[in-house]
Amino acid sequence: MQRAMWVLGGLALGACGDSSDTTDSDAPLPPTPCDEDVVSSTATVHATVVQVDWETTAGVTTWIEWGLDGAFDRVTAPMDGPSNTAWLVGAYNGADLVWRVASDVGECGTNSGELPGDGFVPEQGAVRIDVTHNDPALHDGGYLVGANVATTAFAWAVDREGNNVWAKVLDDDRLMTDAKPSILHDGIAYNSFAEDRTKDESKVIAAGWGGDELGNTATATGHHAFMEFPNGDIAYLGIDIRDVGGSPWVGDTLNIAHPDGTLTEVWNVWDHPEQIAQDDLGEDIGFYPQGFDWTHANGFDYDEANERWLITFRNVATVLEIDSSGGHVMSFGTMGSWTLDGIDVANIKWPHNAHYTPDGNVLVFVTPGGDTGTSTLVELARDDAAQTMTVVWEHPCALTTGGDCNSRVEGAGERLANGNTIVSWGAAGVLQEITAGHAVAWEAKWPLGHITGHVHQVDSLP
Repeated sequence: MQRAMWVLGGLALGACGDSSDTTDSDAPLPPTPCDEDVVSSTATVHATVVQVDWETTAGVTTWIEWGLDGAFDRVTAPMDGPSNTAWLVGAYNGADLVWRVASDVGECGTNSGELPGDGFVPEQGAVRIDVTHNDPALHDGGYLVGANVATTAFAWAVDREGNNVWAKVLDDDRLMTDAKPSILHDGIAYNSFAEDRTKDESKVIAAGWGGDELGNTATATGHHAFMEFPNGDIAYLGIDIRDVGGSPWVGDTLNIAHPDGTLTEVWNVWDHPEQIAQDDLGEDIGFYPQGFDWTHANGFDYDEANERWLITFRNVATVLEIDSSGGHVMSFGTMGSWTLDGIDVANIKWPHNAHYTPDGNVLVFVTPGGDTGTSTLVELARDDAAQTMTVVWEHPCALTTGGDCNSRVEGAGERLANGNTIVSWGAAGVLQEITAGHAVAWEAKWPLGHITGHVHQVDSLP
């Protein structure tokens, strides 16, 4: 097999034939000669991501071979069309990135060079995650994708060496708490809502690898968390403000925004006082200027097999599971109806982002003791007949961070297929992958002030 190839070179956009004008954010490559089978090619650098477009004559199968430091160790899927596009995601600013178009016929010339080194997020300079521990024998590699809430909100993807390989920065007046690979678009989906929560401007947006917006869905009163479904539905948390004794209270809803623009309310706290009583238990942290921050839902998960939703409420210290009609299935914590075994009810404090594990347990982030406590991941197994939740695993932050860490804001744990747990310690700014035996497989830290929201592990990016 002969190969038609070209390799990233310098800071210019390459075209077999013509060069193109570029913007400040797009770096061009020099032209390279191609034969008649690869008719033309262009390559555009978008910060840390390279977009390669090429055309071939009919009947030619092509693909991209690429990698870092001169090694062509990554391969895109074969493409048979006359016009093709590939996104090379996984490099970083200053990297020596090389690529070539490979085909079953023909050859092209070769160039080489490196990506610009002018900062991962241009709007705020080089923000790099500091990897403080990395044991490849204990984890499966891949990338982490997530969102940072404060000090400029942005979605990001990092590799296990701490290199920032993709980012999407929001405007200064916007916030986000969750970002993940989109199942509806080829890119990253994230939530975006106004820093001034009196403005109802919430959306779930999908950004392509070049940073362009691929689609968005309005999520009325949305905040904190969302979930995409293959049919285009987007589930999300919203708020509902009502008068209680002459004062406005902010309660939570679980909604589904449909592709046709309609909205279904799955559950509303105001409709279920038997599940969450209207008691003044909340700690008003000022998140909602519209009124008293009553329930403060911050995360949810969905059990597709059983059609159940799991919702976490920080301010009333409760985790609630409901069925598809909004009916009560299970709950634990201050407002819970199930018995706890292995943890005191009072230690379900500031719960965040309860999550189903692959074997049906519930993993929840809590901070026993509140301001004086250390944040902890707790895993509970359920006994539906006895209506009991029993602690089967727990991991205090202090066990592996070298000191107490207390997160009043955010925090999340997600069980991986290999049995490890990926965890964001929220406002502490620490990310870890932890084994079942409590060993640290990987650890990294953001600069002070970059509060991390949800974090998700993915095996590969395109």
